[in-house]
Amino acid sequence: GRMEVDATNVGDVAVTVPSAALDAGNSVTVTSVDTTTVPTATTAVDTASSVVADEPRRLVKIDWSDYARSDRQTYPQPSEEQMNVAREARDRSEDVKVDMKYLRPVGALMNFHRPEPAGAYTTEVTQKPLSKRQQRKRRNEAQKNKVCRGLCSTGQCERGPKCKFSHDLEAYLRNKEPELGTPCYIYDVRGFCPYGLMCQYSNSHTVGTKNLRNEEKLAVAPPDPKVHIIPSQAAYDINRRNYKFKYAPAVNAAWNQVLNKASQQQKSAVTNNNKEEEEEQEKQTEEEETVTTTTAAGDDEKTTNEAQAGATVIKKRRTDLGEEVTVPAAASDTTESPAITYDTMYMETRLRPEEKKRIDWQDKTYLAPLTTLGNLPFRRLCKEYGADITCGEMAMGQNLISAQNSEWALLKRHPSEDLFGAQICGSNVEIIAKAAELIDEYADVDFVDLNSGCPIDLVTQRGAGSALLDRPRKMEGLLRSMSAVLRCPVTVKLRIGKDEKKPNAHTIVPLLRDWGCCAVTMHGRSRLQRYSKDANWDYLKQCVEASPIPFIGNGDIYSWQHAYEFKAHAGTSSVMVARGALFKPWIFKEIKDRADYDISSSERFEMLRKFVNYGLYHWGSDKQGVSTTREFLLQWLSFLHRYVPIGLLETLPTRMKDRPPAFFGRDDLETLLASNLVADWVRISEMLLGPVPPEFSFTPKHKSNAYTPTTTTTATGTAAPVDNETQAEG
Repeated sequence: GRMEVDATNVGDVAVTVPSAALDAGNSVTVTSVDTTTVPTATTAVDTASSVVADEPRRLVKIDWSDYARSDRQTYPQPSEEQMNVAREARDRSEDVKVDMKYLRPVGALMNFHRPEPAGAYTTEVTQKPLSKRQQRKRRNEAQKNKVCRGLCSTGQCERGPKCKFSHDLEAYLRNKEPELGTPCYIYDVRGFCPYGLMCQYSNSHTVGTKNLRNEEKLAVAPPDPKVHIIPSQAAYDINRRNYKFKYAPAVNAAWNQVLNKASQQQKSAVTNNNKEEEEEQEKQTEEEETVTTTTAAGDDEKTTNEAQAGATVIKKRRTDLGEEVTVPAAASDTTESPAITYDTMYMETRLRPEEKKRIDWQDKTYLAPLTTLGNLPFRRLCKEYGADITCGEMAMGQNLISAQNSEWALLKRHPSEDLFGAQICGSNVEIIAKAAELIDEYADVDFVDLNSGCPIDLVTQRGAGSALLDRPRKMEGLLRSMSAVLRCPVTVKLRIGKDEKKPNAHTIVPLLRDWGCCAVTMHGRSRLQRYSKDANWDYLKQCVEASPIPFIGNGDIYSWQHAYEFKAHAGTSSVMVARGALFKPWIFKEIKDRADYDISSSERFEMLRKFVNYGLYHWGSDKQGVSTTREFLLQWLSFLHRYVPIGLLETLPTRMKDRPPAFFGRDDLETLLASNLVADWVRISEMLLGPVPPEFSFTPKHKSNAYTPTTTTTATGTAAPVDNETQAEG
């Protein structure tokens, strides 16, 4: 077929033709284009393509709804009776108002994929878990079957006789799985792929067993990303407990001295109070003895009851030093503790808060630290869409000081992240001080954030995350120790409290500047709420008024209207976007432009392709890297499918918790991207990364991706119970 694209008044025009569409036998002609910029072109493409020319974007894209799916199905139009039922259901609902022409029959399933055998994406594990010895034996056997990476990359083995991997390249190539076929993104960007023959796209940069190098691209390529942030020698010393920390031990000792001094002051205060009470009781007793025996007996009974009611309850509490001290319940729970300042801590700080680098927190868009989903490729994508501040995933302090490479990988920074922070979590002052010192020494960050808002039980049961809201003295010790050892600013992320009915964050916020914080971020929900109900921006306003430092608000920001409305209502310095960025990463551009963008299905698919390329560049283009990229892509699709294109809506803006009715997209690809079936997410990953292995299985990690906290979808598309224990936002 022949299609004409009218690109008048669009400006510079580029026509993107996917390589997979070049095998079709028809053509499309682009006309009415300024020939001084882009000449008229005729290219062989798929005849069923559609054209999208959206204002104010300056790029004309051809939407290929067929090239990505060889098994396209044309969806039947519902009958009039079915439309009436759908219309009644939509009108009764208070959720998303989808245009009637896109509604589909109520209860119809989104089975857009080819029929698959039962259990195609699930694997039942019936055997007992392996012991550590068996795991080590299996790991050693697997290493013998793996090919040497140095030999595949440069043709030389760096380990020499000590290498445990196979050097038989011919056997490896004979048994190697079919390649994915598309050009290697790493080679296109850098001019050299370090994975060589192990690359799943090696046909584009290998000849025989030789890995090619493009010297021209290498000369202008960005520097190689760090494989490991922490040096191998430092990691070795840490694992052998031979690493010499310069500041953390002194900071921890000083804080323990402060706690001991405060405990002694509380003891003396209790002793004085008890003496005063005893003297008053003796006075009362002497006066009562002058009264008659009958009256005295009644008065004595009354006095005894009052004394018992007013008696101070004594209990034991364990300090950070591990010793038990006897303190009064009133003094430990209600009485204000002695003020602690940097002068009384007797420690030599590297830099005081007022001496550290200043960060402008005003009118910024902040991508929240998202567990699992806030990985480097996703942050890189959000930076392209206009995010000002990014933060790495939550890293546990204990894992950092254990030199775990998987935990340190969360702190990697892309060159495009011009304002980047790391978030750490823990409850032990000594551990957090050591982790902060290691971050200051080896990581490239602009600030370090203390997680005091994570609501999951795995974290709170250890006294970390949002459990710190009930232990402000512990939070104070963590923040003071971080501020003492770090040369960069320290921030903290909070929730409003443990229970939304009794929030207590407003009592903590005024103290944060004295504790060494330069900014605070608050999620407008409590620990028990997790992600249910609406965020309490009225309470955030109360906290903003009490905050002496920049205040960043977070919660329920799903559109630019929400961002400006909440910011104006609460008076926050900036806004943090969490799940809203997972549903539509371009929300940062919408906030800056104050505009709604109707992103077509082809643009969203190209966004996914870009994420895959960034993932291959970050995690690797070998078999393991492709598997990791697929895993994180599927985790993201578990959130991304909830986006409803605004071109299908009657009213704007929509809220994050609004549930759309069953609907068709404007093309098959848009309908597929809205599917809530795991099997369809797997099919989308196959379009980008090739077929999945036979033993592949996937289950969404974060239960906050679903509308309901009671069920979720498994790989076969069936419903399964959910405990709602995991969270997306750090």
